[in-house]
Amino acid sequence: MAGSVSERLAALQWAVDADQWDEFAEGVEAWAGEQPDNLWLQAGRVVAAAVRGEDTSQTRDVVRALDARLAAQIELLADVQAGDRQETRSKVMEELAYGSRDPVLLGALQWAEPGPADPIKNLFATAHLVGGCVLNNGQITSMAARGSRMSADSLGHRMDQIWSDVSRLNRRIDLGIVQSVVVLGEDGGWALASTGGDNPRMASVLVAAASVATEAAARAQVVIAAGEAEHD
Repeated sequence: MAGSVSERLAALQWAVDADQWDEFAEGVEAWAGEQPDNLWLQAGRVVAAAVRGEDTSQTRDVVRALDARLAAQIELLADVQAGDRQETRSKVMEELAYGSRDPVLLGALQWAEPGPADPIKNLFATAHLVGGCVLNNGQITSMAARGSRMSADSLGHRMDQIWSDVSRLNRRIDLGIVQSVVVLGEDGGWALASTGGDNPRMASVLVAAASVATEAAARAQVVIAAGEAEHD
């Protein structure tokens, strides 16, 4: 299912409004294949199955998990209302790590953590981050490295190598739009993300410990979301 997040959502909304449930199911299935951990898409699969009259009794865990996410989002709203920046930041990062790119979340992050108006600089300023590269249309546009056993050149080379492997795999097996790749590396965890398409924009980061790879992935989502907003 090609297109930006907003275009995909619009296509699904059109299918629902037009009562075209086969197209809804196809769209959800294609998108869920790219993001198998996205609970919203898994719930969409349940909806599509229910419309087709299929037995959905074995998929209730997905609905329960989605319910837990909704509860977390309600807590996030309460934290914002209470002015609790620390809890807001923590919950926003969790949502971003899930792959959400809602501009409201990015705005909440800017409020909770003043300074991320430039998401790339903010990505590089993240605690535990030892290096990062950002590519636009295949060209490195920004790079930073600190406190790593890798030099900036090695960092860029390693990232290019990983991305090249993913690209070759994509030519042999249709992976769709590669949204993220997380790999354990010498210094900890790698997190990459890309919008794919004709003008790919990728953020890659190297963190000092695999335990903070989730936050690194969330930071990468911020960079990608900002890139998508420029083209919406």
